[in-house]
Amino acid sequence: MSSPDRPESDRRQVDRSEVDQSEVDQSETNRPELDPPDCDAQAVAEQSPEARQDAATEHEQTPALREAPSAETPRIRYLAAYAQIFNEQQQGVQNVLLLSVSQFIPFIGLMLLWGFAYEGVEALHRRPRWPQPDFDFSRFSEYLTRGLPPSLFVFILQAISPFLIFMLEIVALVLIAVAVTLLPTTYGGLIMSIVAPILLIGIASLALLATMLLRPMLLRAGLSQEIGQMFRLRWSRDFVARVWPELLLVTLFGYVTYVPLAFLGLCAVVVGILPAYIIWFLAAVHLDYQLYQLYLARGGEPVPLRPPPPRFAHLWNDALDRR
Repeated sequence: MSSPDRPESDRRQVDRSEVDQSEVDQSETNRPELDPPDCDAQAVAEQSPEARQDAATEHEQTPALREAPSAETPRIRYLAAYAQIFNEQQQGVQNVLLLSVSQFIPFIGLMLLWGFAYEGVEALHRRPRWPQPDFDFSRFSEYLTRGLPPSLFVFILQAISPFLIFMLEIVALVLIAVAVTLLPTTYGGLIMSIVAPILLIGIASLALLATMLLRPMLLRAGLSQEIGQMFRLRWSRDFVARVWPELLLVTLFGYVTYVPLAFLGLCAVVVGILPAYIIWFLAAVHLDYQLYQLYLARGGEPVPLRPPPPRFAHLWNDALDRR
């Protein structure tokens, strides 16, 4: 009885082992693969301590580089400089009228204009998502303090500019006289037709260059509110060197747009010339703000700013400290 049963038991054991082996194969087949992080962790565990440290450093740096936002380079928006004056979030007409009336006060009106304009530049610099504040008589002293350095400098330039223009005229007349004397008289008309345009172009180029050099000086004076900061010539040279193409175009744009604005002001019973000048001036200062943002984006040195007065801290709640 035992000998016939052994083969059957052996067959059962063989069958059972085959079943167990099939279950093992099926479990191996259905086993989920390791996730990439587990595989990475297992691979890292097999590495040396130095390799694990290098991998950890690379893993910490890679997400920061991937998630870093791409900074958009500022660009000059010429027409926006005029459009922002009459922004729907501002009382543009009231600002222009109040500033126009203030110009009847000798020198004080000029200080108010400079102070208000450059306070708007600082406001846009600190909180670019908001419009610049409207004209507020409660900030009268702040406007005067900020507007004193640039307006005093412009006042001095206006006082000496007639002398400078007179000297340029003398030099031009001397050059023309020398040219006429040395060359034959038969060519006098030809000489005048050549020399005169060259002199005019030269004088216009000097005026354009002077304006380009003065803009960064006045901008620094208006933002820092200090006369001494205005004569940081190294900063002004660096400003011109970094943004000179845009600075040239902005200056030419100001010259071109002033002519039609002045003509419209004269057509408005002459008194419109003052509001037209205020509009042109505010647009020019806003273009200075855009140039300043472009200068900073190209690695320029920021102007040191004073902290805002505590009683007007609500104007700077969204301030971006860029000092």
